[in-house]
Amino acid sequence: MNTLGSDLARMKQLLDRKSIDLERDRRNSPFLKMFSDTGPGRRELYPKQIDFFGAGLLYKERLFMAANRVGKTVAGAFETTCHLTGRYPIWWEGRRLLCGDATDPQAVSRLLDDQKPFLMVVDPPYGIELDSEWRDRANLNKRGPAEPS
Repeated sequence: MNTLGSDLARMKQLLDRKSIDLERDRRNSPFLKMFSDTGPGRRELYPKQIDFFGAGLLYKERLFMAANRVGKTVAGAFETTCHLTGRYPIWWEGRRLLCGDATDPQAVSRLLDDQKPFLMVVDPPYGIELDSEWRDRANLNKRGPAEPS
């Protein structure tokens, strides 16, 4: 009976109108169709854009200079969307960023795509009280007193 109850709950969730609409929107998202394996926007048609994405791993700043109507804006918007959402395609070779919680295993897994990093740098969460005067108390601050937090 317990299995039947969980199956019923799962069916209600699947048939929920909002869930159906969200899934349809996700599947029809142009973001998922850009630079795909097949179709009119397939990657092989945009080698310069793919090189531009990959260069993000090596260079802090890049310039994409090309003729009009060749996909510069689309490429920039695609890369920005990847960085803001933390969702990267499997083929992505450029820099990966996560605007999320580094303590959330799912978010980190989505970012790293099952790769093991050499180094992972994270910022402390905002909105917490930091003690910026600890160096003064430990006599480690050689540049003058710290500003109070």
